[in-house]
Amino acid sequence: MQADRKSKPTCFDWIQLLLTFCVPVAIVVYTILENNRDLAISTQHRNQDLSIADGQQQDTVLREYKKTLSRLVEKYGLFFNYSSTASLIARSSTTVALNQIDPARRKFLLSLLYDAKLITYDLPTDPSAISLDYANFTDICLFIKFINPVYVHLNVEGAIMIRADFRNVTLHGAKFNKAVLHYADFSFTNNVKFYDVLGFNGSNDITLFFRNSDLTSAKFLHVKYEHATFEQALLRNADMKSFACVSCNFSLSFVERTNLINAVIEDSLMDFVDLSDSNLYRSRFGKNIDFHSTILFRVNGTYTSFTHCQFTSTAFGSAIFDYTKMEDCTFFNANFLEASIQYGVFTRANFTQANLFASDWRNVRCEKCIFHQTNFTDANLLNAVFIDSDFQGAFITTEQLRQTASLKGSILPNGTLVN
Repeated sequence: MQADRKSKPTCFDWIQLLLTFCVPVAIVVYTILENNRDLAISTQHRNQDLSIADGQQQDTVLREYKKTLSRLVEKYGLFFNYSSTASLIARSSTTVALNQIDPARRKFLLSLLYDAKLITYDLPTDPSAISLDYANFTDICLFIKFINPVYVHLNVEGAIMIRADFRNVTLHGAKFNKAVLHYADFSFTNNVKFYDVLGFNGSNDITLFFRNSDLTSAKFLHVKYEHATFEQALLRNADMKSFACVSCNFSLSFVERTNLINAVIEDSLMDFVDLSDSNLYRSRFGKNIDFHSTILFRVNGTYTSFTHCQFTSTAFGSAIFDYTKMEDCTFFNANFLEASIQYGVFTRANFTQANLFASDWRNVRCEKCIFHQTNFTDANLLNAVFIDSDFQGAFITTEQLRQTASLKGSILPNGTLVN
């Protein structure tokens, strides 16, 4: 019995045994942690060295570019011809340099060219001395906090400016034709006259040119433009909330799924535009907007207002224009297939030959409207009010006329005047 007790391991023996295993393990773990820490520090130092080396290399690229540009300017002056050898060399050098530098240095390069007037123009038809076709200005930032930068007649036609930041910039005339501007931010930009900004009369042309530019998912929040052209531009998924523009041209542009809430557009062209699935909530259009052959499929036009607008052959398929107000508008040959315009108010509107098939006109109010040869097939006119309106030649049933709340002073399809 006594021998058995002596052979049984004690608590101290177990502790000794545990320490025998744990100490080597602890040493191994500590060694691994130290190695990892040393490796992390080494990696950090290496990354810092690489970053410094990369920065130095980019600075070298900029210095060499400036030397090349200086030699060209010394030899040919600032106004060398757009198609000259000097211009081609400058363009090639610019493209190569931009592909090797970061966004901050790209901004410096752009400022260098702009200050030297190599990417500006006198008249909109004039090219700048250096073309920026395919020049890479991705992620360039011209936004400066608490400052409103001013650029006069900036020409970046054809440039690649993905995610470019133009916030708060005054653009006294600029050419962005054919530029790639995915996710670019033009919020709070404007193109007011130069003398309004600096107190003296500069060049008068303030037009902004975005012809054929790709502005997919770009931002134009709270902008104020006068004379801007977006002809054939891609504005899909753009955010244009509170966009304000006078004398703008959107002809043949693609503006699908775009946010135009609270937009104000006057004296502009919006013909042959695709606005499908866009949000026009509480926007104001007019006076004088041409929507000829524009596509408004599934648009949210609730609480919109239109004055002196042309909607010839415009497609309103499945659009919602409830509570809209339209004054002196023409809808010749327009298609309202399954559109909803409940509680809309129309004054002196002309719907000659329009197709209102299966549209919802409940509680609509029309005064002095013309419906010559208009197709009301399956349209819902419950509680609609038509005052001094003309239905001569309209395709409308007696049951639909009985749905209305009033036809006072209106002429029915058979020529009868309702007292």
